[in-house]
Amino acid sequence: MIKGKRRRHGPEFRARVALEAFKGVKTIQRIAKKSDILPEPVFAWKKTMAEDAASVVGLSAGKVEAEDFERKRVQLHATIGQQAVELNWLAKKVQTTRSVRDCSGPRTAGGSAPSCGGLTDSAAAVVLADVLLGDR
Repeated sequence: MIKGKRRRHGPEFRARVALEAFKGVKTIQRIAKKSDILPEPVFAWKKTMAEDAASVVGLSAGKVEAEDFERKRVQLHATIGQQAVELNWLAKKVQTTRSVRDCSGPRTAGGSAPSCGGLTDSAAAVVLADVLLGDR
């Protein structure tokens, strides 16, 4: 067991130990014993090295986050566009439904159907059924 005052290890030491652990040639326990440290920091340094590997090869964390943000922004714009199209489609269907309902109103005193812009009662019923069932 390690005794004495708490030691602070420099970045070069941490990198050397983490690289040795990352290679996987020796066990974490052996590396820790050889370096005269506990295994927990070796695990932590290895994990940090794996997470920060993108910055070593040129991809900084900020650039990765910017790419993720841009991808998410494009996806959200596509969703907004799709919802706008669906909203316009739904508004047109509501207008069609209202005009069909107006045509299928009560008959006049003479027994004739109300004026429906050329739609007969059966045609208005077909259009209304199509609108309600979502076929059109």
